[in-house]
Amino acid sequence: MKKNFIKTSLCTLVLALFLSFHIVGVNAASFSVSRSKSSVSPGGSFTVSISAKGAGQFSVSASNGSVSSSSIWVDGSASVTCTAGSSGSTTVTVTAVDATGYDESPISGSKSISVSIQSASSNQSSSSSTSSQSQASTTPKKEDTRSKVNTLSSLTVSSGTLSPKFSSNKTSYTLNLTSEVESLEINAKATDSKAKVSGTGKKALKFGTQAFDITVTAENGSKKTYVINVNVEEKPTVFTQFGDQKLGILKNLSGVKAPNGYKSTNIQLEGQDVQAWTNEAGTMTVAYLMNEKGEKTFYVVEDGKVIGQYQTITVLSKEYTLLTIPDSMKQQDGLKSSKVKIGDVEIEGWSFEDEKLHNYSVVYLMNEAGEKGLYVYEGTEGTLQKYTEPTKETPTMTYILIGTTTIFALGCAVLGYMLYSSKKKG
Repeated sequence: MKKNFIKTSLCTLVLALFLSFHIVGVNAASFSVSRSKSSVSPGGSFTVSISAKGAGQFSVSASNGSVSSSSIWVDGSASVTCTAGSSGSTTVTVTAVDATGYDESPISGSKSISVSIQSASSNQSSSSSTSSQSQASTTPKKEDTRSKVNTLSSLTVSSGTLSPKFSSNKTSYTLNLTSEVESLEINAKATDSKAKVSGTGKKALKFGTQAFDITVTAENGSKKTYVINVNVEEKPTVFTQFGDQKLGILKNLSGVKAPNGYKSTNIQLEGQDVQAWTNEAGTMTVAYLMNEKGEKTFYVVEDGKVIGQYQTITVLSKEYTLLTIPDSMKQQDGLKSSKVKIGDVEIEGWSFEDEKLHNYSVVYLMNEAGEKGLYVYEGTEGTLQKYTEPTKETPTMTYILIGTTTIFALGCAVLGYMLYSSKKKG
């Protein structure tokens, strides 16, 4: 009997716990409103408190009165100050706009609460005041019939295409334009004819990214903001020639990071004063240009002309800059022109005519100190070292010929002197 009683008690306790948890889960995403006073004098103030099992934005409006804030953020609880009208009663309506319960469930709906306004006669008699309060407590709540719709039915721009495609539920958009477009016209229409739209019209544009806000205010004061993020890319109007392609000269260089060890300078390019960068040794100058594909990168400039694209390679933790081989250096004794591959980069260079040196190549590079020169690259080990041009040894027959000529000349000189001396004595 005792065992049955214990089992029954345990089952009852488990069932009670389950029901309590279930009830908590159901009420997790609710909210309630309360007032600080049930009645006030004409024009008097009172407080309305909002309690929510979650957090989010709530709109507040008053009928026959006013509120200190039409929109309030609630995280557990919050309150607003309300001012009553001159007579009758003031009804305050609280609407969940964008709120979520602590259990991640949405909070929605509206709740109203009323406060009666005492008449002058009621202030003179406590009995009539009590009657007025009693009457106010039985006065039915007035529902706020004003529209709370704060969305757009359309959003258009005079240039470009919004991404993603417009939808009244999506509030963030991106628009990519070029510097040819100097201004943008934004047009929008509210879903509800009673709502007001602000932030439209003609907008001046600048290089880079800028945001424009379009706000919709519903009849009941609730708001929703749509944002257009506009990216303006520069489109060059002045070009310089590099080989068989044209490179655009850019004016907007904000955010461009110069190569390591380079400092800002100014150069002349196609008659334009252009910002550029030069290394500490003063042996290389680069400019930031855009090719015909719209790709932007650094190019090497020398004597007002682009001579190559700025590229670097790293060999054994040391960085080298690739150089364009000048015509005066293209012919090298014992070498022949060829493509040299260092890592994933293929550049112009030389290979040795001697087949025994097929693993070695010669390239023209600039080191980190800004020194330009020839380097030998060993493909098997991936090493670089400075290249020393071979000395031209004089052939043996040349030495023999020079020696023989010298001896013959000396012999003739001695023989001539001896003949001269003998004739003088005679």
